[in-house]
Amino acid sequence: MAEFALGLTKTAVEGTVSRVKSTIDEEAKLKVRVQNDLVFITGEFQMMQSFLNVANKERAKNEVVRTWVRHIRDLAFDVVDCVELVVSLDVKSDFASSQQKNLPLLLH
Repeated sequence: MAEFALGLTKTAVEGTVSRVKSTIDEEAKLKVRVQNDLVFITGEFQMMQSFLNVANKERAKNEVVRTWVRHIRDLAFDVVDCVELVVSLDVKSDFASSQQKNLPLLLH
């Protein structure tokens, strides 16, 4: 019976270690993807900024330009909301991680 319990415990620990390593690797990949996405988004908004610098003079005359300006404004607000959501989730995740790191100290 003791051997069975020991074997079961070893299997559980091996599975846990494997899952934690996998999660760490996945998180690192996600962070790289997010960073690449943010670089891309920044470049796109720089292009939109250039468009808006030119559009200021034409905006009052051209309905297409006015439509693009409105869409760019809405997109900018949506992206800011998304970035703020991700940052708040990351802060919560950092807080939860710090609490989990302290959990073994609380158990002793």
